Amino acid sequence: MINNNFPRMEKAIKLVENNNVILMLYPTAIVHSIDGLKQYKVDFVNECCDCEDKQFNGVSRCKHIFAAQIKTGMYRLPRA
Repeated sequence: MINNNFPRMEKAIKLVENNNVILMLYPTAIVHSIDGLKQYKVDFVNECCDCEDKQFNGVSRCKHIFAAQIKTGMYRLPRA
């Protein structure tokens, strides 16, 4: 079985490292795209995002949700 979340997780880590995640009033975050041209509103508790991946591809968690959850500590990355 292939886990399709690995590429999303790698991108989410980059979003957090580049400070593209802005925490707003709980449970909301604004996540800016890597290129800074788009921003997405994320509810990191209910796992909602207005991005195309979440809306049209039906994924359970997009990279923006992962990024917001990493930033808040809700999702902990495994240690190497």
